[in-house]
Amino acid sequence: MLAKFFDGNAKQLIEKYKSEGKEPPWYAYPALEKRWEGLPIAEILDCEIDFIRLKPGSKVIGREELIKFVTEWNQQQKIIYYAKDRTKIVIIDQARFDQWIAEE
Repeated sequence: MLAKFFDGNAKQLIEKYKSEGKEPPWYAYPALEKRWEGLPIAEILDCEIDFIRLKPGSKVIGREELIKFVTEWNQQQKIIYYAKDRTKIVIIDQARFDQWIAEE
């Protein structure tokens, strides 16, 4: 396995793999904590309308009200998730990492 990302420290990641009988990755991406911004409702509606063929004269009713409702709902959400921080890596096995870089 080449790389994973993790939300703890490298020792925890190595221990996790070893406890599962697996070889740890050569390197890993640290994780960034991010707040979920919610549903991009205007984009969702626009994509859906662009995808279907509307009968002439057809229109979406209550679009602005729906966008306002979902926007307010999005602001109430407290979902935190982890994403790869691709601006840095943590090298776990220097020798294997160096060998891989040399082969590239």
